[in-house]
Amino acid sequence: MLSAKLKEAAGNSADATLYVDDVFSTYLYTGTGSTQTITNGIDLAGKGGMVWTKCRSNAQQNWLFDTVRGSNSPLGSNITGSASDNYATYFSPATGIVSASSTGYSLAATTGGTNTNNFTYASWTFRKAPKFFDVVTYTGTGSARTIAHSLGIAPGMIIVKNVTTGYPWQVYSNGLTSAAYSMQLNSSNAQASAPNMWDSTAPTSSVFSVGTDASVNNVGDTYVAYLYAHDTSSTGIIQCGSLTSGSNYSAIAVTIGWEPQYILIKPSSGAGGWWVVDNMRGLNSNETDQFLSANSSAAESSLTRFNVMTTGFTFVPGDINTTYIYMAIRRPNKPPTSGTQVFEPVIRAGTDSASGNTIPTSFAVDLLVNKNRNDAQNFPWVDRLRGVHQKVTSNNTSAEATMTTQGPQSFNNTGIPIGPFGGEWNVSAGSYMEYLFKRAPKFFDEVCYTGNGATQNINHNLTSSPELLIFADRTSSGANFTTWQVACSQLGLSAKGAWLCFTNAFSTSYENIITAATSTTFSLDSSYGSYTPNVSTHTYVAYLFATLAGISKVGSYTGNGTSQNIECGFAAGARFFLVKATSTTGSWWVWDSARGITAGNDPALQLNSTAAEITTADAVDPYTAGITVNQEATCSINASGVSYVYLAIS
Repeated sequence: MLSAKLKEAAGNSADATLYVDDVFSTYLYTGTGSTQTITNGIDLAGKGGMVWTKCRSNAQQNWLFDTVRGSNSPLGSNITGSASDNYATYFSPATGIVSASSTGYSLAATTGGTNTNNFTYASWTFRKAPKFFDVVTYTGTGSARTIAHSLGIAPGMIIVKNVTTGYPWQVYSNGLTSAAYSMQLNSSNAQASAPNMWDSTAPTSSVFSVGTDASVNNVGDTYVAYLYAHDTSSTGIIQCGSLTSGSNYSAIAVTIGWEPQYILIKPSSGAGGWWVVDNMRGLNSNETDQFLSANSSAAESSLTRFNVMTTGFTFVPGDINTTYIYMAIRRPNKPPTSGTQVFEPVIRAGTDSASGNTIPTSFAVDLLVNKNRNDAQNFPWVDRLRGVHQKVTSNNTSAEATMTTQGPQSFNNTGIPIGPFGGEWNVSAGSYMEYLFKRAPKFFDEVCYTGNGATQNINHNLTSSPELLIFADRTSSGANFTTWQVACSQLGLSAKGAWLCFTNAFSTSYENIITAATSTTFSLDSSYGSYTPNVSTHTYVAYLFATLAGISKVGSYTGNGTSQNIECGFAAGARFFLVKATSTTGSWWVWDSARGITAGNDPALQLNSTAAEITTADAVDPYTAGITVNQEATCSINASGVSYVYLAIS
């Protein structure tokens, strides 16, 4: 169970490097009405923290549980009831609601709003950690005072609830007019003057102040405070602040230095709900976003207000001349320690069923590349950043297309539901190959941007200089060279270019696909017009890969006409191998461990072709430190004197 003061000292000890993956999780699940375990990788039992759960499919309360107060103390952010009243009204006779573990938490067999059978839920887990989040309880005295916290940095948002009685939730934010104002989490009301709420005193790195108002400091009552840090350093993972709309409804750009995965936002100068959006449910750069309201029991709804960027987000206001406060949390930023944490090849059988089927995953997927292995079908790419219903196909020059009932329906924590029917995704005769990628530092990143027809620098979060850059023009369509440009450091990023959708050799005729790249940006110009992924007003997606020791390798070799070992620095061989001839024509061949990298014939696919896989060629063999390439006529990936580039993943 979530016991009181669970290892508080450990929960507040400083981390050498704080990664958001270790302290925050959005987890989507379906209620069972029976006990179920949520494994999100967050150590609640050892470090302490809070779980916030909201039903997506039906009208149920927002429920908050924390390790300091215990598992049977539910607080509803949209209601003002005490913890004991809430438990008796909504959860009794359950003997426990939430139980903490070192990798997440468990749900009891209850229908009180966290685990109703067949209802869908979103949960957000916040672990106690310096410079991120803290949970503090205290007893009211009726006199103005300070309360200690362990953030080690000034909080940007503080949410306080009287646990004993039914007073409203109170919210301090560094985006309010001053510390003499407060807002209510359970209400859509604007900020109000409240000099006795926070004693008109801004919090510090060690304490926050409460005044004499009974909502935060009634004599003898028990209170819980949830504190969210405001860290503007380059390594920070959470920021709080405000934005103000102008005289129209134009999008407002908010620069925070990184791409967010979670945003809590509300109008402060006017009335409006507390919206919660996250990238598991649809916070992206393209599609409609799904939101839940902290101040409402309503089921999930949709809006089109947010657009995430590499360095922040844009927001389309609902009102003019209005100030909004927000709290934003950085997207996952923990470097991987094994290839299985960031890449997975999966074979799936089609069902041709109206109920569809599911791609099983062991991590939250950011990019899905799909192919029907035994039929002439497209090679669609779908990713979280552009939205689950948007596809680009690497075998042709078509513009981005929208899927509805076919294809992926959502990117969940443990699986990707696939819609009914469709040759590309789910025919009963189809055997499907899925490549699943997770964005991670120094391995893989993705960026969406708009071309300007001139010179521009595009920010990325790869944290190392990209070595293989693949661009897709989402706007363009037609038999031309505007789509799927590729640059590779092995040939000089600005020296030669090629196309993923064609077999052309890399050529100096199309050299400046990009002009430079660093660990934070890549640069574009318009030297070659539509051959550069920077056509004015066109929208693009860029997939960036780099070499990460023991996990991925972008490299090159010269064919010897027989067989040779490709050294990648791996410990157990390559599970993925993409290779392309650069000095002559040749397909973008790909092999993987799911279909087989063996001593015999190995099934091969071509990213630039609709063709079914080839099963009669022994072009690759297993090799512990990387992969062995053989020369044979069908794939020709080791022809004497021919130059090749490759991407290998362990």
